[in-house]
Amino acid sequence: MTDASLPVHHVLIIGAGISGLLLAQGLKQAGMRFSIFETEPSATAERPREWTMAVHWALPMIDELLPEDLRKRVLTTQPDPEYVVNMDDKTKFFHGVTGELLTELPSLGARRLRRRALRELCSEGIDIQYGKTLSDIVYTDTGVVAQFTDGTEAQGSLIVGTDGPRSKTRALLVGEAAAEVSSSGKILCSATSSYTASQAEYLREQVPFMRPALHPNGSFYVIFPQDVSDPNPEAWTFQVMHSSMPYDFVGDNAARMKLFKERATLVAEPWKSCIEWLPDSTRVYFDNQVYWKSIPFDTRAGRATLAGDAAHPMTPQRGQGFNHAVCDVYNLVAELKKMHTEGLSLEGAVDAYTGEMVKRGGDEVEAALLNTQMVHDWDRAMQSPLFTKSWTRQN
Repeated sequence: MTDASLPVHHVLIIGAGISGLLLAQGLKQAGMRFSIFETEPSATAERPREWTMAVHWALPMIDELLPEDLRKRVLTTQPDPEYVVNMDDKTKFFHGVTGELLTELPSLGARRLRRRALRELCSEGIDIQYGKTLSDIVYTDTGVVAQFTDGTEAQGSLIVGTDGPRSKTRALLVGEAAAEVSSSGKILCSATSSYTASQAEYLREQVPFMRPALHPNGSFYVIFPQDVSDPNPEAWTFQVMHSSMPYDFVGDNAARMKLFKERATLVAEPWKSCIEWLPDSTRVYFDNQVYWKSIPFDTRAGRATLAGDAAHPMTPQRGQGFNHAVCDVYNLVAELKKMHTEGLSLEGAVDAYTGEMVKRGGDEVEAALLNTQMVHDWDRAMQSPLFTKSWTRQN
């Protein structure tokens, strides 16, 4: 993993989600040493949830971080691997009551990628150490030591937290209280399911990429194809989302499903049927949409930093979070390369990366929060960043 011409530094990556794995791939491409640690017990540990992620302006960065054999297969992780994007495509938004077209926005080459499939692809050729939950960070004269709950530890030059919205690394860097996420006040309801062949074919016809709707009551509905790669329509899965649900809701899955189907009576087709056709056994999730605005933090002389959702978890309605996570990784690898190409110190590289990331991430978190508030307000929705800027990069 190293080139004799490069400074001998070792990067400890905390979290083997997509951000962490892209960082590992980027470092490997650059000939830099690293170790990557993941809380999950094994590579085969099953997560009950699955979702897709929007990627648009950061797609070229993914290509540069991955080796050629993986780069060629990125688009196979789309819900439909054969889906072809045209740069003049439009994303259509609909009226939640009438079903009529509200507006069309430039899609700008946007794609959606399946989280699990992309994670599996990005893990190829990477030695992930599983069952490693970070408990503490110790800074030494020569670097940093990551301590784990199983009593083991790892030494390196730099630790990078890519451990998600409720990052332990972030808590250790800025303190538990300062690291706490805040609520947007919006509760996102979601469910993923397969359907009968005729139902699935109807949904596929209606939803080639995504189908969002705004309701005059301040609700937001959207359907995504989750996985439509199988020739058998009964094997296809779709995800349907609705926000916002009651903030103080208390109830089991059956109660959540009951409320979800009650909300379906208020919306037009195909959102109505997509919800009403859900089998009663389908798991329904109510998620508090949280955020954390990046704040300047001490990198401990270039020995610690953050990336991705650990650095700037944001609300999702404009589809920017994953793109900024990729941008973080791309920029961090670029700064670390300058230790070789420009003689930059590790501290200089990490501080340059962190300063830019905190400003960019913090600005986007604020913009995303404003957008979330506006798209749930019928009177302001059309003036929201989503409708005025589409998917373009803002920060």
